[in-house]
Amino acid sequence: MQLAEIVSYLDDQYPASTAEEWDNVGLLVGDTNESVAKIMTCLTITPNVCREAVDEKARLIIAHHPFPFRSLRRITSHTVEGRILLELIRNDIAVYSPHTAHDSATDGVNRQLADMLGLVDVEPLNPNGSGRIGNLSKATPLSILVSTLSGRLGRSSFVGDPNRSIRRVAIGCGAADEFVGAAATSGADMLLLGEARFHTCLQAESLGLALILPGHYGSERFAVESLADKISARFPEISCFASRTEQDVIRFDDNTARK
Repeated sequence: MQLAEIVSYLDDQYPASTAEEWDNVGLLVGDTNESVAKIMTCLTITPNVCREAVDEKARLIIAHHPFPFRSLRRITSHTVEGRILLELIRNDIAVYSPHTAHDSATDGVNRQLADMLGLVDVEPLNPNGSGRIGNLSKATPLSILVSTLSGRLGRSSFVGDPNRSIRRVAIGCGAADEFVGAAATSGADMLLLGEARFHTCLQAESLGLALILPGHYGSERFAVESLADKISARFPEISCFASRTEQDVIRFDDNTARK
């Protein structure tokens, strides 16, 4: 199948017009006339992920995070980005990124997180369609929600009284510090986001807004796995899989004694 057909499908599912203005989405590397028989999805293209794509003979990587993200003045082997791009091009591997368009899509990352929590009456958090906000079917202690998300997404940190009763929940995957004000204004008891700066956590506490933070990786990686399933269903003649080598760069030492 031609890359052009797959790109057309992805552009329709995740229109660039719904991405944030600062983002770099769509087809970033590749020739639309090339043929694609195998696709790999991932959260972020790293040297290890690139090597996996080459070894697996993938011809398209759908990376949630854009690669490259910012404009490059040169592509050489003297930088990590340059080496990866040269390797991808040498092996005829295209790169597509839906990023914030995927975050905000009808069945995108934030909606999937809302469904994971069983939220009802879900709607966008911001006027531009980003984020989500909805209600739990019944009030639930913050500690239970932390435990639920830790079981689904990996270890989560949180801000707030663990016994606090939560009913209205806002969501912003990844690094969504800027959603704190909108979440509080919209009457949310809690905001689920990937990560936040320390002072953002203090701001949330002062606003009476609980936070759950499963990490940037934890809040988004599951979505590239479901995306691989979605593409496999749409294009059964193509092999599509989520990267098997990708892992969170942040680790936790459970054996360290805490004083």
